[in-house]
Amino acid sequence: MNSFLNSLFPLEVEEKEKIMQELFKKDDTFIIQDIYSKKEDSLSNSLLCKIAYINGMSSIDKISEMIIKPIQKWSHFEEVILNANIKEEDHIDKAIQEMLSGNCLVLVPHQQKVYIVDTKQTFLRGIEEPSNEKILKGPKDGFVENLLVNISLVRSHLKNHLLKIRFMDLGGKDHGKIALLYLEETVDYQVLNEVQKRLNKVQKSIGLDMNILKEKIRDCPYSPFKTIGDTERPDVACFKLLEGKVVLLMDGTPNACTIPFLFVENFHAVDDYYVNYFYGSLNRFLRFLSFILTVSIPAFYVAFLMYHQELLPTKLALSISASRQGVPFPTVIECLLLLTLFEILRESGAKSSALLGTSLSVVGALIIGQATVEARMVSTSVIIIVAITAVSGLIAPKLSSAFIAFRLLLLLFAAILGVHGLIIAASILLIHLAHLKSFNQNYFTNILSLRIKKDKDTFIRKPIPRGNTYENQN
Repeated sequence: MNSFLNSLFPLEVEEKEKIMQELFKKDDTFIIQDIYSKKEDSLSNSLLCKIAYINGMSSIDKISEMIIKPIQKWSHFEEVILNANIKEEDHIDKAIQEMLSGNCLVLVPHQQKVYIVDTKQTFLRGIEEPSNEKILKGPKDGFVENLLVNISLVRSHLKNHLLKIRFMDLGGKDHGKIALLYLEETVDYQVLNEVQKRLNKVQKSIGLDMNILKEKIRDCPYSPFKTIGDTERPDVACFKLLEGKVVLLMDGTPNACTIPFLFVENFHAVDDYYVNYFYGSLNRFLRFLSFILTVSIPAFYVAFLMYHQELLPTKLALSISASRQGVPFPTVIECLLLLTLFEILRESGAKSSALLGTSLSVVGALIIGQATVEARMVSTSVIIIVAITAVSGLIAPKLSSAFIAFRLLLLLFAAILGVHGLIIAASILLIHLAHLKSFNQNYFTNILSLRIKKDKDTFIRKPIPRGNTYENQN
């Protein structure tokens, strides 16, 4: 069968049909149909051509209007090929891929080539605002599963001839098709070349979804921190293109990848540039503060309570001690149990419907929390600590996996060595972040830079200057 795919079509139409019947012999969706002449002055109907298509992928109405009726009217397919949606192909494997994409093949007698007609069935959902990136101000459109529609959405926001788009076929069993977008004057060509190099390496492998592709081309695959960004909004993709980043779109996936992705982008939100710069900067600062709180608060609580009680105010220490009367577990076990319970509730709420997720939240917050306190399984102070930790972690969802990993790391080191363990664990975190790269770009780029005037988009969103000063500076 592979020998058929790597060869050219034979000359006779019957041999072409035999090959295609062999390739799709157990596929009931494969249709091959004969088209005969239907002229009134003809005594016998003659075979004009054969058409082959996949039922469900190709539109029957398009096949009837664009192929069958014109051919039967003029009796010669060559007189119909002026249509812009028709192209020629003589390689079997390429023609098969076109047919699997929804196009129709026209097999003409005494010709080695076949004609490919665009008869794709369109399965488009409406362009809606992404549920995960909703904003109060700004555009409300979001990516869909069609690659060409997504490219059109980007072009509608960024009407610039310098926007370049390259298509790539990953090959493999699914023949995933991706589009690589960049702005010619602003892109970092070292990053662009590195992206193309990694995409070429993953060719001929399965990549059914953008998330699978990201796993194959990302740096440091074992790190909980993201090194490739993603967005469901065309306006955000345009902002990244203007910053000199590379954007990847994939057919069948309603989101885009932005490359490179730096640490500071974890604290950027969609609507930072649609609100006042002071309010946007304040929100960014709160997200960074929440990152520190959600990672370190349980560890500080355990370290102070187990090793450094003298550092706590007397009244606070007595209050915590009174709340722990009758609790059978050590402080670190209390924190681990409640943090695990919260993660279970969070995951179950995310995988459930909206109504059931609300019910789970009520059950987790009221019934389970109140019952565990009254049963003296945990103390009220730990409930407060875990609640602050959980709420802080929800403000920066891009770091959710990193929160879990390093929160546990700091908690265990604090339980073993106290504040000294906290310092060691924090050092490990900083060393890991400093070691990370995103397509050969340092993960801490723009944070440790001294170019204050040029690097505006960091933890603080500076106001955009008047006139063309902004463009000249960039």
